[in-house]
Amino acid sequence: MASSQPAAAAAAAGYHKDEEDEEATNKNRPDRRITLIDTPPTASDELVTELKRHLPFSIPVLRRIQFANKFPGPPGSTEFAHVLWAFYEEEEDEQKHFAAAYVDLSRGPETQCWIYCTLEDSFSDSYYYETTTAPSISGVQDGWVLIPTEEEQQSQADELVLTILRRMWEISSSQQQQQERPDDGGNSGAKQHTVLIGSLHETIRKRLLDLGVKMFKTKNVPAEIDWEFCNKWLFRVEDFPPAVIPTIPGGAGDSNKEILSLPWTNNKNPNKNFTDSSSRTSETTVQLKLKFDKVKKSDIPLIRARTSIDRKPETLLRLPSLVLRRLSFIPSPSPSNNNSREEEEEEKEEDAVAWAFTGLDGTLMTLHVEPAYRGLGLAKLIACKIMKDSLPLYGDDGWGAADVFVANTQSQGVCKSIGGKAWWTLSWAVVDLDSVPGLPTYLGV
Repeated sequence: MASSQPAAAAAAAGYHKDEEDEEATNKNRPDRRITLIDTPPTASDELVTELKRHLPFSIPVLRRIQFANKFPGPPGSTEFAHVLWAFYEEEEDEQKHFAAAYVDLSRGPETQCWIYCTLEDSFSDSYYYETTTAPSISGVQDGWVLIPTEEEQQSQADELVLTILRRMWEISSSQQQQQERPDDGGNSGAKQHTVLIGSLHETIRKRLLDLGVKMFKTKNVPAEIDWEFCNKWLFRVEDFPPAVIPTIPGGAGDSNKEILSLPWTNNKNPNKNFTDSSSRTSETTVQLKLKFDKVKKSDIPLIRARTSIDRKPETLLRLPSLVLRRLSFIPSPSPSNNNSREEEEEEKEEDAVAWAFTGLDGTLMTLHVEPAYRGLGLAKLIACKIMKDSLPLYGDDGWGAADVFVANTQSQGVCKSIGGKAWWTLSWAVVDLDSVPGLPTYLGV
């Protein structure tokens, strides 16, 4: 084993398999020895160190692992989680290709897997939209190395990813067998082994397709679209612009207790219950007050109604979240106006007008501002705040990330406004594990 993966790591692993080049092995597989380590449900320090050296390209898998290590139970991980790590033993540390994945098949219909291969590092400036030049590398983790990717090495990296997928097939098969009823005689019908892989780098997706791996789009992708792509946007949180919305101090240095105060004119008054037409004049000014809060159970129906992505309510409630709630609308006093309307408005229940989460993989997700409140900079404000506040739950490297659909120009604009850059293209894919090449010989069939 390479020096950066001490024997202790393998000994502590729940699963440790060496793949040797035997005669029965698929003839297209490299004549080299692969070690596969499976450590359910958390990752070793050695793997985390390796992934950090490959930031920001490794960020999806690294963040997912960091969150699982931080929260060993829900929401971070479950008893069904596996961390997979495949590498060639004889390679030198500085030139070592490897692949890693976080897998939890119990998470369906949500994302069940994140996968990374060092091959992505060399191709990440080749697959992204909007920008015409490669993003700056400034801020990349000290000690970051770019591994050479000649054709032979690319094929070797492919085999590492396939090794990971073959192990997923085994995990899926084992879990399905455990779920079968004793009285069905094992004849419950053929079962398809699939996994929903999230944030899948376009380089890896294309290479897997070329190798014969079958993939299907997710059910939320419209029928008229063949495939739906996202850009991976990256941020340096220390470069976020300062907040520009005035605040009223709300309590004891807690930024979540600050009250945001914004002037509104009558044509932007979002209070649908404000029906007094006599006060809707061009001179009427209202003061909108908002406060930060966490997402509550009562917010979930509205949040789920605003997205086409299927997420479980319990997942949303357990993720780091931030919501802006409406406090009140106070008409500016005038000689002809008494305080009855103001007192009535102060008693209104607080409503969510904007929200965002950071996902299991640390990405900014489900960023939304209700239509009546757009144009005030709320999306920019809440995006910066939640990424800054939640980063310590994942790591201390200063990287923020968001996966934005290439057709979502509005969200791309928000990312640009806070200093983000699109680095590569990715997508979500339902992978048919039964189509992974090498399964028969791999399983000794």
